Amino acid sequence: MLFRSVAFVLQFATQVQVSTFRVWPFNAASRAIALRLQQECVGKPADSVRVSTYFADQPSMEFYRTQLGLTCLRPMERLDDPNVAGYDYYVVNPEKPGPERETLFRDPRTGSALARAERAGTVIQ
Repeated sequence: MLFRSVAFVLQFATQVQVSTFRVWPFNAASRAIALRLQQECVGKPADSVRVSTYFADQPSMEFYRTQLGLTCLRPMERLDDPNVAGYDYYVVNPEKPGPERETLFRDPRTGSALARAERAGTVIQ
């Protein structure tokens, strides 16, 4: 009986996966995306940067916006269909990819990415 218990615990311990939450694995990249946004926000005034996100990404991105003190970012809205017009950046979710633009960061494990929605002097419509 003791052997079975030890074998069960060892099997469980070797199968534990803590890098992502099973239901939303793409959210594993949210912190890395927020840290990249932090770099992009250097020197920008408060509430001057808009980020478009798919509704599933919004809670984690909003968490990191407040946690990291990213005051340059406006609060993120929950959008069913992310819009790039009028936004500075957008978070690409592998479940709901947006149009390809200048990708600033892509997580190799999850496929989630941060892209620049507008380049200096051009407006994307």
